[in-house]
Amino acid sequence: MKKQFQKLRDRFSRSRSRSRSRSPIPPAAVSAPDPPVHNSSLTQSYLTSSGRLSPVPPPQIGASAIQKPLPDLPGNNGRGEESRLERVTESKTFRSMKTLLRLVTAAGDAEPTGALKIVSGGLSILVEQAEKTVQTNADRKAFMKSLQSAVDNLEHYSRDVTSGSLGEHMKTLQETLKNKIRQLMDELERPWWKHFLAAGEEAEDMKSLQQMVRDMYQVFMMELTIQIAINIENGIETNGEIKAYLEENLGDLKTAQDGNFQNQLTGCLAPSEKAEYNAMTSAPRGACTKGTRQEILEKLMAWAEGDTDHPIFWMNGMAGTGKTTIAYSFCLQLLEKQMLGASFFSSRSEGETADPGHVLPTIAYQLARHSPEFSAALQKSLKAEEDSGCTPSESQFRKLILSPARTSRSAVGQKHLVVVCDGLDECRDLSQISKILSLLIQHAVDLPIKFYISSRPEADITARFTGANSKHHKKFLLHNVEEHFLRRDLGLFLHYRFAEIRSEKSISEEGWPSEDQLNQLLDLSGQLFIYAATACLFIADPRIQSPGSTQKALRDILSYSASNPTPGNEASYRELDALYRIVLSSALHNDEENEVLKNVLHLITTAQTPLSQTAIAELLQINISSILLERTLSSLQSVISVPANHSQPIQIFHASFPDFLSDPIRSKEYHHAPKESHSILANKCLEYLKGHLVENICGLQDKNVHVSQATIAGNISEALQYACMYWITHYLEASDKDTLHELMNKFFKKWVLQWTECMSLLGRLDIVVKMLRNLERAQFVDAKIRQLAGDTRRCVLQCFNTIRDHPLEIYYSALFWLPKKSIIREFYPQEIPWKLLGGVGNVWECYDHVIQAKGRIYCIALSADGQQVVSGSSDSTIRIWNVETGEEEKKLEGHSHWVRSVAFSADGQRVVSGSSDKTIRIWNVETGEEEKKLEGHSDLVRSVAFSADGQRVVSGSSDKTIRIWNVETGEEEKKLEGHSHSVTSVAFSADGQRVVSGSDDKTIRIWNVETGEQEKKLEGHSHWVTSVAFSADGQRVVSGSDDKTIRIWNVETGEEEKKLEGHSDWVTSVAFSADGQRVVSGSFDKTIRIWNVETGEEEKKLEGHSHWVTSVAFSADGQRVVSGSFDKTIRIWNVETGEEEKKLEGHSHSVTSVAFSADGQRVVSGSSDKTIRIWNVETGEEEKKLEGHSHSVTSVAFSADGQRVVSGSDDKTIRIWNVETGEEEKKLEGHSDWVRSVAFSADGQRVVSGSDDKTIRIWNVETGEEEKKLEGHSHSVTSVAFSADGQRVVSGSSDSTIRIWNVETGEEEKKLEGHSHWVTSVAFSADGQRVVSGSSDSTIQIWNVETGEEEKKLEGHSHWVTSVAFSADGQRVVSGSDDKTIRIWNVGTGEEEKKLDQHSQSAANEQKIATDVSHYLHDQWIHHPFIGELDCVYLPFTDIFCSAIHDDIRLLCLGFQSGKVLILKAL
Repeated sequence: MKKQFQKLRDRFSRSRSRSRSRSPIPPAAVSAPDPPVHNSSLTQSYLTSSGRLSPVPPPQIGASAIQKPLPDLPGNNGRGEESRLERVTESKTFRSMKTLLRLVTAAGDAEPTGALKIVSGGLSILVEQAEKTVQTNADRKAFMKSLQSAVDNLEHYSRDVTSGSLGEHMKTLQETLKNKIRQLMDELERPWWKHFLAAGEEAEDMKSLQQMVRDMYQVFMMELTIQIAINIENGIETNGEIKAYLEENLGDLKTAQDGNFQNQLTGCLAPSEKAEYNAMTSAPRGACTKGTRQEILEKLMAWAEGDTDHPIFWMNGMAGTGKTTIAYSFCLQLLEKQMLGASFFSSRSEGETADPGHVLPTIAYQLARHSPEFSAALQKSLKAEEDSGCTPSESQFRKLILSPARTSRSAVGQKHLVVVCDGLDECRDLSQISKILSLLIQHAVDLPIKFYISSRPEADITARFTGANSKHHKKFLLHNVEEHFLRRDLGLFLHYRFAEIRSEKSISEEGWPSEDQLNQLLDLSGQLFIYAATACLFIADPRIQSPGSTQKALRDILSYSASNPTPGNEASYRELDALYRIVLSSALHNDEENEVLKNVLHLITTAQTPLSQTAIAELLQINISSILLERTLSSLQSVISVPANHSQPIQIFHASFPDFLSDPIRSKEYHHAPKESHSILANKCLEYLKGHLVENICGLQDKNVHVSQATIAGNISEALQYACMYWITHYLEASDKDTLHELMNKFFKKWVLQWTECMSLLGRLDIVVKMLRNLERAQFVDAKIRQLAGDTRRCVLQCFNTIRDHPLEIYYSALFWLPKKSIIREFYPQEIPWKLLGGVGNVWECYDHVIQAKGRIYCIALSADGQQVVSGSSDSTIRIWNVETGEEEKKLEGHSHWVRSVAFSADGQRVVSGSSDKTIRIWNVETGEEEKKLEGHSDLVRSVAFSADGQRVVSGSSDKTIRIWNVETGEEEKKLEGHSHSVTSVAFSADGQRVVSGSDDKTIRIWNVETGEQEKKLEGHSHWVTSVAFSADGQRVVSGSDDKTIRIWNVETGEEEKKLEGHSDWVTSVAFSADGQRVVSGSFDKTIRIWNVETGEEEKKLEGHSHWVTSVAFSADGQRVVSGSFDKTIRIWNVETGEEEKKLEGHSHSVTSVAFSADGQRVVSGSSDKTIRIWNVETGEEEKKLEGHSHSVTSVAFSADGQRVVSGSDDKTIRIWNVETGEEEKKLEGHSDWVRSVAFSADGQRVVSGSDDKTIRIWNVETGEEEKKLEGHSHSVTSVAFSADGQRVVSGSSDSTIRIWNVETGEEEKKLEGHSHWVTSVAFSADGQRVVSGSSDSTIQIWNVETGEEEKKLEGHSHWVTSVAFSADGQRVVSGSDDKTIRIWNVGTGEEEKKLDQHSQSAANEQKIATDVSHYLHDQWIHHPFIGELDCVYLPFTDIFCSAIHDDIRLLCLGFQSGKVLILKAL
């Protein structure tokens, strides 16, 4: 056995040494144009997604030690002889022909007949076919070599394989590869002209073949890995050393051969392809001219290879000094020595490379691609955090760079890898770059990798390299290079470029330019390579055809005077500025062209993302084929890159050009003020939107089509996308908003809904909300515009999820629910077959928007930036929500009981939670993963908070203690004892030196964090203290209590400064605003109140929650308040705009019961606010408010003639009211407990009532006398109803029985038994022959009234059945349930006919689901009873408590926990 293992180990050693010694890709393959696709059947592709080869291929299985020569093939005779077609395409003549064709094609537009363009186009196709044919043949040969190598290896190793399954797989793979080699040989033997004609199809066939072989290889590797794992598991018992060795190698093998890992990395990190140094970009990067910058590059290589004291090298240089070309050349040298770990080249003009969020993920991705060891470590780090590529800087750095690098230190350190970063000063957010650099500098000594960084000396970057850790990096000032070196390098560059220009322009004079002219140009270039490069581009302008004109361009540059220094300008930029003025001067012609030039410059220098020539033409309203635009762009080709493909973005070559234009001193008459540019772009965007936005722009079949079914291409152009995304950005930055005022007004009146639709189709509805908020809050914007923006934003937010998924709902549901005085409602008339008769107010509610949660909210907290709110709930989860849109971003699961307290860390990267399960947990916000579980409390945790620096957490518990925890280690640092009862609330002071605690012992205590000593004990509350908080300056503490008061205390003296009174119930939560001027409080009285700290006066009372308010918080800017409630909502309130017009009057608490009058003219509602209200259906106005009950109203009903209303209440009485006068006619007393259900007989002469006192009573309406008291139930009577003829009453009870009573005699006729739990609802069929009952046992039962027998038992609901009713014809039963569904049943068969998902609010809240209510309500959509779902309307309110319909005239009434009553009519 030992010999066998030795043999296996030797084989592994050979394989490892071969894979590690494999020679790198030659440097020439990198600096040359993209190489042919290189494939191997036994290696996963190591091409990047852009087609470039990675520096080093991953380890390979079977890199053969015995290489058999490839047999003679067509085009490969063993002497490297090229095929005829290959020789032609590689010839100088062929390349010259291609150049000529490009020129002919460019000139074709000017030829009036178009013949020249047709001919040149045809020739171009032939040239492309020829190149494609040669490329495909080259790919075939390369692929055949790889396949042959693989076959050799399989043959070599198959001799020793005895495993049946593995051996069979090897043979199968070997035979398949041989067949593929024969197939490729056959294809190569075909005549060249056949390849030529089918070049496109053959290229695709090659790709398919390569993919098929890769797939086979993946299956083979899976078998191999499993087989090795089995052998190791079963075979190694005695030799621990060999076992360890094999397990180590198996781990390496698994990591190296995980074929999906690169794809996984790409998915979770989203690296920037264009940031790699040799990426194909619209403004191409390149290396230094041969022979230039040698001393600098030698210095860099010496640092890379030998300097162990300085892991960071900062190349600091002004704009235009050649930093990027040096970085590019450095990459090539590192690559040649296998030392290039990664590269990130940033540019303002390449959007993704200017995003700081891409820097670390891209570097990590490239390091993983280069190093298997780093790759394995990164895989482990990302295993539970797949979206770490989008985390904030510190978390990104730790997960993507620091942790993997430390883990793989030994292997990575031996390679002396260098990461090259260039142009970080061009990133959009330099504060983020500053953070990244701080992290690199801080941890540089801990990393086995060096970092080369080149940038301009921007303040944010310079500050990082002049701090305390500056000893760890080298600094090189590029603009301080010795003049003779710099002049030599510039001279070499100019000699090289002018040689190219002479060749391109057919200038025969070898002496041009003269030595004197070169010296003058060198003098003008000074230290700036960008000057020399731009000058050469200007001189080589492709518009200039004659040699004389080219030579004149050089003379123009040299003759342009820049001798007078520009005041306040750096001397080194004078000549560059002069050159830019020459470029612009030469581009000016006549007034028409000058106007186009001006607009083009405004657009390309100010656009938020680079735009293509097509998009520019559309935005500027110029014909794409216009000679004006063509000439304008051509005249700027020395400063911008103009791709031949009009759909590719135009890029600015160098950031110094827009800098020049934006500086009035430098650019003088060519100055483009940024704000002026924004004004022009705002105007162009709005004009473009006006002409191109239409309703249903993608031609969706109907409004119910999901956004995923829409076709964007061809319907929403690049120009339209840009205008939609950025018109508000440009408007807010514009200098002259007055000129845009009329256009803005028209936009909101005519196109804002179409814009919203378009943004929804693009998947950017969140941007709509954010942009409109920015517009709404801009104080310098006209008040009317701000009002329009706010109205639109609220319109979108109210139905956000619906519009996001169904873009056309912006014209339907979103408009339907607008307040009566909404401005947007005035502008956009609706054509919807519904009429909203009542329930919507005149103006918006004072809360900004509502976030609907899944369970009762115990606690909420806002992130410091105000972008996220975290909530803890009764369902044991923590959820993170987007404040702007209300979307749920993360759901954090782990607690096993209610979450009672949550808090964000100051940087927003972590959340801490405390729970009734006695634990504290720390969570990563981005990944949703639990980072730490802190245990120690012996009772439920009531409150948690972070210290300002995020290093500590404090917790308070019902075990009477406060504990302070270390966030990094999870260890308990301090245990603070002193309270004699539960600790309910804790908070850190801003400096982290103190903790304040509140307790059920009625006291507040202040503690010293370092010593754990109690500093102050604050007494004054007469009941439990529920909430405490420090002011930002630490001078005050605010406390809330069950004594209904809020108190403000002086921290130093311990004295009470203010006592704030106003709440009518317990105060549950308090918080200071950031400036300490206000306090917000939440209470069991369902209100939020804002108080002035200095005066103690109440400033605002915010109402809207329908249950206890449990938690409140201020946003950092003090503009918003967030509240959480037991009504399962989080509400965002705008503090500044809390004032509003009088809202539609309504109930102030939950609506418990609603009913229509028989003629459908009125609705009656009963509420927990103790009132009954009568509403006019047509106007929606409240006609009467009936007051008299002293407790919640539980049930209401109209008499058949509509003249009276009966109500039952928890005050134990039934009252009969006159509808016309609103007067109470009768007060029926007799019940000794809550009245649960009331109903009129059909003739209106009697009322029946059921009560928790276990009795049913029948009352005479005229006299108010009790006629009968029906006794028999042994528990609460939950539901009662008359039969249609008034002869019988049916009752349901919590004793699980249904009873049928004779009204005249009061005798019990039948006792129906069968339910195993409470009966919740009963009803007669119209003919009185049947009774239906629903129960908490989840079943519905249908009973025969005469026999008392059960006819049908209907099963299907998964929770309590709460309401049942017969259809008018008695053929169907409808049921509502706590399982949140409505079901329709066939009475004859007992089968379920339809299951309808109901609202997220439990159906337990339904008091009466009227006949066929399913025609209207379906999964939060209101369906038209005849038209159906085609004209359904989304219902944005989720707290439905009860409902009623009047089917004859198609009326629907909904009552809500919030007190709202909605009345709708189907037209």
